[in-house]
Amino acid sequence: MKMDILQGLAIVGYIGIFLYGLKLVSEALQKMVGGRLRGLITTMSSTRGVALFSGIFISALIQSSSATTVMVVSFVNTGLLTLAQAFHVIMGANIGTTVTAWIIALAAFRTDIASLAIPLLAFGVPFIFSKNNTRRTVGELIFGIALFFVGINGLENGIPCLLQHPEVAANIAWLPYNGLPHALLFTVTGFVLAALTRSSSAIIAFVIIVCANGWISVEQGVVLVIGSNLGSSVMANRAARSGNVSARRAAFSHFILNATGCIWILLFFHPFVEGIQWLVAQWGLDNAMSVAFSLALSHTLYNVVNVLIACCLSQYIVRFVTRAIAPRKYENPTEEEFHLNHISTGLLSTAELSLVQAHREIELYCQRTLNMFLQVRSLFRETDKVHFGEKYNRIRKYESISDRMEVEIAGYLGKISEGRLSSNGKRQVQANLKIIAEIEGIADLCYSLARTIFRQHEQNIVFTNDIKANIELMFNLLESAAAQLPAILSNDNLQIADLNKCHTIENEINTFRTQLKAQNILDVNEGKYPYLASSFYMDIITECERMGDCMVDMATAVGDVRLYLK
Repeated sequence: MKMDILQGLAIVGYIGIFLYGLKLVSEALQKMVGGRLRGLITTMSSTRGVALFSGIFISALIQSSSATTVMVVSFVNTGLLTLAQAFHVIMGANIGTTVTAWIIALAAFRTDIASLAIPLLAFGVPFIFSKNNTRRTVGELIFGIALFFVGINGLENGIPCLLQHPEVAANIAWLPYNGLPHALLFTVTGFVLAALTRSSSAIIAFVIIVCANGWISVEQGVVLVIGSNLGSSVMANRAARSGNVSARRAAFSHFILNATGCIWILLFFHPFVEGIQWLVAQWGLDNAMSVAFSLALSHTLYNVVNVLIACCLSQYIVRFVTRAIAPRKYENPTEEEFHLNHISTGLLSTAELSLVQAHREIELYCQRTLNMFLQVRSLFRETDKVHFGEKYNRIRKYESISDRMEVEIAGYLGKISEGRLSSNGKRQVQANLKIIAEIEGIADLCYSLARTIFRQHEQNIVFTNDIKANIELMFNLLESAAAQLPAILSNDNLQIADLNKCHTIENEINTFRTQLKAQNILDVNEGKYPYLASSFYMDIITECERMGDCMVDMATAVGDVRLYLK
């Protein structure tokens, strides 16, 4: 009995080695191509068909549909993908992940993979200890493949040995397949195991080896694999909890896709499995290989058929998900997505017309960034911990959108500058580059301000009522300055007096900051509040003053070109 326990623990250990190897492989591949993945996914998602094939390619490349889905959810969160595009990428990822099952079926039963593992480790040692990041990533990839082989080989050899013990055989005597109730039980088991391990590939590998050694039937293996597919959607839904409504909808669409597959496969289970077994029987394989190939083929065909069904129903699934996942009270989904409303179609017929489109996009960019400041002010007033975390994550996401918009608008302005422009047009391009830099600077300071408020809450620093009142007064001044900017941007008849309003408010902000700093020293010396509270207080005031500088610099950049053109 003691030997049974040790062998059982050894199998668990080999599962751990396999899981860690698969994790290393996936992470190493993501590091090697990760910098290009965002551009690859967004570029390859222009149409539904292309989005589907991009999901297949990327999931097969990084060997993890869960990682692909989490990335897609994050891209939806920042507005880089629409819900419909994301759903098609996710469908493709489900097909791409079936490559892992074929690798396992071939590696475990056709080659002596154990003989390859140790030489691979030896080959990878110089890379893993390299100071160069690229070479070290290659070393992690080699180590991951080697550990993957070790885990598979250990399971392949350990499971038959454990099965020889009569106690083990007696404990699994209840497993024979008895129709739909057992199918549901094994589906739930596969779901739970995949949710716990966060890897459907690991569960599929284990199921293939267990089935090939006669522990369970092919029918039971198939429903375990189907359940693990459903369990793989848990990771994306967890990642989307703190995201916006679009991210949560994308993650939920992954669950709906796999749940739909579970329904139809259970309804047509016997014809499906019998068809797979008949097809594999024509290949003339031995028993173990036949079982392994049956599971790999069933996994592939199940996902392909499921995707074909989902493609026909995609618009209805997207509509259902949109209605099922409602925005939170503070969310405005129309403002949360990354959209270049005016320049997304590319350059117009002339550079001068394109410049007009770019200016309209900058006006939208400015408005979104100023909305970000209002969110920071709301964060400062928030007392509920859950809502505080949600608002902070939303601000962090807006900062990412701001960075992306700056890059896209700057790139568009660069293309305009290559066209035929008048001297005034060239001056406008330079001024607009300065304006978007200042807008992005405002967004950075909003995020910096949010981080300071977050650290204050994290360390349980409580401000006095006087401090809160002074910060609110500073916010009032900033809001007054911010209110001038959209009007200045859109005003074709800009006057010097309009710019003077911004300068006047900026002077008030500087004067108020100086007063607060001087008063803060006196208050700390008198013990009105602790030094740590004063430190956070002054950080907030300083960041507000810097934001005021950015606002007036932006107004000045607008004035330089508008007044010059007159």
